[in-house]
Amino acid sequence: PDQIQNLSNLQTLSVYSNLLSGPIPRWIGALPNLTWLDLSVNMFNGSIPSSLGNITSLQNLILSANQLTGNIPVSLSDLRDLQ
Repeated sequence: PDQIQNLSNLQTLSVYSNLLSGPIPRWIGALPNLTWLDLSVNMFNGSIPSSLGNITSLQNLILSANQLTGNIPVSLSDLRDLQ
């Protein structure tokens, strides 16, 4: 739900295998303290939002088993702690 975007201190967001569909919400990039983001095994489609590159604390990003298309955004290369 969109209310998650108001949780500015959120560190872990996992929606693994929840049958979610549509594009990855761009507002996820506005969660400044997120260190773990798991959106895997859903039906997300479209491209990876470049706004994910704004999450400078992000260490783990799991997007596998979706229907994503396009290139990996260049902004993700700036995430120094991403493993």
